[in-house]
Amino acid sequence: MKTKKCWILSFVSVAVIAIVWPVVQGAVTTTESTQKNKDIPELTSITQEGTLKGIKSIYVAVENLKPEAERHGLTKKSLQTDIELRLRKYGIKVVSEDQWMASSFQELLECGKLYLNVDVSLREEVGLFAYAISFELIQPVLLARSPKMLCWATTWEEGWLGTGGLDNFKSIRESVAEKVDNFINAYLAANPKEQPVPVEEKDKSPKGN
Repeated sequence: MKTKKCWILSFVSVAVIAIVWPVVQGAVTTTESTQKNKDIPELTSITQEGTLKGIKSIYVAVENLKPEAERHGLTKKSLQTDIELRLRKYGIKVVSEDQWMASSFQELLECGKLYLNVDVSLREEVGLFAYAISFELIQPVLLARSPKMLCWATTWEEGWLGTGGLDNFKSIRESVAEKVDNFINAYLAANPKEQPVPVEEKDKSPKGN
């Protein structure tokens, strides 16, 4: 009984964090220079959304899930399929891992890697679960101190913590779908002349333009 109470308190704590935790968003990259040194160039501030401008394709990578999560129906394949179908529905080109690996240098520069990691903790004896979602857009960037050095960096990200009863385990998949919609909103806002939003489900769906 003591163990059960401890786990219930733990899950409640996670739920509180999920509500008040400021999900990673907003401006992330460069800040304007405030120094007067003439050798330091004036930089342009940019938002997470702004870093998506010019991306022409997306490679979706989903991290492996724990076996206990897959036993309850949450699989890497189902999440990968959900994300890819959602992106294609809104006119965003999706490439496979093989296509991404075979990309030319220019294609690689114009492709973003959308990475999802869902970490799930289950306590079946009390019928509860907790989860953490990490959703990132990774793309090649140049280092400001050495413009000839190309590396991979996260330029857009969102995260979420949640809890629930095992009878509502599907809520994790629904939370992932919400994060996908947030990415689609950001992408369409950064690339307004790309494919328009489908007419169906207009009220519920991410809005471009």
